[in-house]
Amino acid sequence: MRKPIHRKLEVTTSHWALISGRSPTDELSFRSEGLQVIFNDTSTPWQDAVAHAHRESDEIYIVLEGPMVIAVNAELFTVAAGEVLCVPAGTAHQLIRVEVPHRSLVLRSPSVDDKMEV
Repeated sequence: MRKPIHRKLEVTTSHWALISGRSPTDELSFRSEGLQVIFNDTSTPWQDAVAHAHRESDEIYIVLEGPMVIAVNAELFTVAAGEVLCVPAGTAHQLIRVEVPHRSLVLRSPSVDDKMEV
């Protein structure tokens, strides 16, 4: 039986932490085949090198602080604090810019290795 995990919302790498997913990164990550949750917290801007899609999983961006610009099928969306962007499975998207300081949650379900460059 899996145990519950209660933790402070903080990064465990340079700018992100895996809260839940199929491949936990540390003892604070919750193993879940159904849901991947990543917490981003950074003062350093970053972007995706190329556009990608997920064959099976939907992806949801929830911005807590500092907007992010995401291209979805070449249409630009600026997602500000308090806003959400939902990207259906199979849809090309690319993180163009993160304005700092930045904090966000990224949810993906199911938690499968289905990322493909497009």
